[in-house]
Amino acid sequence: MPVGLTKKIGTDSTLHKGIVKELEYRIRMSERKFSDMRDQWAECEDKALAFMPTRDADALRTHKRDEQGLPQYTTIVIPYSYAVMMAAHTYWCNVFLSRSPVFQYVGLTGETQSQEMAVEALIEYQRNVGLMGPNLYSWLYDIGRYGTGIIGNYWEDRVNHITQIYEEDSVDEITGLPSGEKTKYEETSEIAGYSGNKLYNVRPQDFLADPRVPLSDFQRGEFVFCRRKLSWAEVKRREKNGWYTNLDKIDPAITDFSSGLNNTNMSTLVTPDSDGGAFGNKFSEGYSGTAKHPDVVPVYEGYVELIPKDWKLADRDYPEKWVFTITGDKRTLIGVQPFGALHNEFPFRLIQLEPDAYALASRAISNILGSVENTINWLVNTHFYNVRASLNNQFVFDPSRITVKDLQDGLPGKLIRAKPTAYGSDLRTAIFQLPVNDITQGHMRDLPEMLGIGERIIGVNDQMLGMLASGGRKTATEVRTSSTFGINRLKTISEYMSSTGFEPLGNMLLQNAQQYYSAEQKLRIVGNLAQYAGEPFIDVSPEQIAGNFGFVPVDGTMPVDRIAQANLWKDMLGTAARVPQLAMGLDWMKLFMWIAQVSGLRNADQMRLQVSPDQQLLQQAQAGNVVPMQMPPGTASGGGPPQ
Repeated sequence: MPVGLTKKIGTDSTLHKGIVKELEYRIRMSERKFSDMRDQWAECEDKALAFMPTRDADALRTHKRDEQGLPQYTTIVIPYSYAVMMAAHTYWCNVFLSRSPVFQYVGLTGETQSQEMAVEALIEYQRNVGLMGPNLYSWLYDIGRYGTGIIGNYWEDRVNHITQIYEEDSVDEITGLPSGEKTKYEETSEIAGYSGNKLYNVRPQDFLADPRVPLSDFQRGEFVFCRRKLSWAEVKRREKNGWYTNLDKIDPAITDFSSGLNNTNMSTLVTPDSDGGAFGNKFSEGYSGTAKHPDVVPVYEGYVELIPKDWKLADRDYPEKWVFTITGDKRTLIGVQPFGALHNEFPFRLIQLEPDAYALASRAISNILGSVENTINWLVNTHFYNVRASLNNQFVFDPSRITVKDLQDGLPGKLIRAKPTAYGSDLRTAIFQLPVNDITQGHMRDLPEMLGIGERIIGVNDQMLGMLASGGRKTATEVRTSSTFGINRLKTISEYMSSTGFEPLGNMLLQNAQQYYSAEQKLRIVGNLAQYAGEPFIDVSPEQIAGNFGFVPVDGTMPVDRIAQANLWKDMLGTAARVPQLAMGLDWMKLFMWIAQVSGLRNADQMRLQVSPDQQLLQQAQAGNVVPMQMPPGTASGGGPPQ
């Protein structure tokens, strides 16, 4: 989202028509190229919902079961790819979001440790107050679901308009004395709200990048567009900030994007409806305050690297990034301005599941495991279908000697009547039960083999799914070794995700703060440096965060279990206490506090004694700030035990 003022361009001007034509050309080019990928992403959403299309036979069985009360077979869907995706997502969340702080920085050109603490404190404050946590979790979830996770970033200086109704005593206009009556009046105040970085998630279907470069390298492309649906209140707020114009030219009936490829929700995923019946524009008849605007405005928010002289926006002939906002019907341009961010990159960060530098887009976990999951579903469904068929008795009978209606009765304890022509004959020759063999018994034995193939493909084994593999007792070493091999696979992917996603995002957050942050705040110190600081807070000003900082990369290793880590530290503490050379070189108080912190005890520092030098205590006593402790009766003056 832009932060500067927009250019006023009339909708009837030649410049407006030319810019709209250029933007529409790029939007349609991206939509056409990514149309096949949208079908794939919709299928991924269905797999994440464990969805399977209802076939005619399934619909008929459902009708018999629900309407007629007859037991019927149900097709079973095994969400295997979903289980693998959630296990990988859990690992990624532990790796990236369990750090304290999540975004860690180090000075690159002589910055002091105090500056590093200020930078980390500010970005961690924005992560908490700016509610970035849910966006980061969804970002990692999209990587497993779509194979591509996209997150957007912008700087927000929010101003809240607060209106309240007050009451005051009325004054008589003649006498100037209180009249005894009360008068109500409204007062509106502008209160500064949150100021800092904000994040928002983008579905791959709504991300229109330049198709002439791979998605993994979209920053080298010429343009990036993002479909967004903004409430009218948000549109008016941006107009107040000077970002939008031409709002009176927006079609009041607009509800969605007009492109032929605008259906980005081809899956069963239920998304918010932008139309909603246009309830906000329907007032009672004769009411003069009827709104002439849509409730929700679909827009394309685009960032284009262009030559301003070629687009007739300025006389400069060097490439610049500009921001354009055009309505979903591609008719009205409501925002045109230079991007202005010093990092000079498209304000999006993208992570892909596969480190493929050439493919247009990466595959998702459900795409990779698609054939394995289909085989698993087939093995399970055919086995249970055969079992149910074997439960139904199958007979060969002579209809001239047996009453067919009695034989078709599905209730237990049935009585089958013989026809008069069969009286006195051997009825065993009139009916014969066919033998039924379960030919799918081996399917359930083949099922673990297919699960093993999936584990080898992705690297997520039973231990990482929270289960121990069958096959007898397992030693701790066997379990740890099996888990380690699978974790190493995810560790490599995590390191790739760190270098292509979290590191660029962390740098963008800091660069935005260095450009737009203007306040002076006292913020809490975060991370390991907090235990070495004398005060828990640090003053953060624009001068403190100025400098050249680098993001500390994530090594892809899952954090060690806290209880196991605390036990390890306690064992080391006992060993160090028995070795004088180690005991003399350690700060035992800080070591104890560190073990308490690792164990999850956050208030251990409150029970720490504040020991002061004797001279300082004497000065405090002379000033009357401290008093000596009263000695118990019978206690010697030297502080020893009673005589």
